[in-house]
Amino acid sequence: MTFYDRFEMLCFERKMKPQSQEMLEIAGVTSPAISGWKNKGSLPKGEVLCRLAKYFGVTTDYLLCLSELRCPETPLSEEETILIQAYRESTVQGRFHIIQACMNAQQEKGQAAIAG
Repeated sequence: MTFYDRFEMLCFERKMKPQSQEMLEIAGVTSPAISGWKNKGSLPKGEVLCRLAKYFGVTTDYLLCLSELRCPETPLSEEETILIQAYRESTVQGRFHIIQACMNAQQEKGQAAIAG
């Protein structure tokens, strides 16, 4: 899939044509620019890419086909960041213990919900 394929798909989801006047205004480009995306495989400038991502509610990585994640993720809390960093810096055995502790915590939570 190319940038243009993804752009076209998002336009159709909004029931609009990629080169409609409305889309030209949203993107802030001319029809030849969009034709270049389609025919030459060129990419929009950064500011245009950001406008499109905001309009469609997707990430720029999604538009550029670098990710299948459409929406931006919720930022991690400080505790989540520390946990991920500890996991990445651990040995294989340390990672196993971290996973095991998480699974035990989930199991305890499930048992408490059943009992309560």
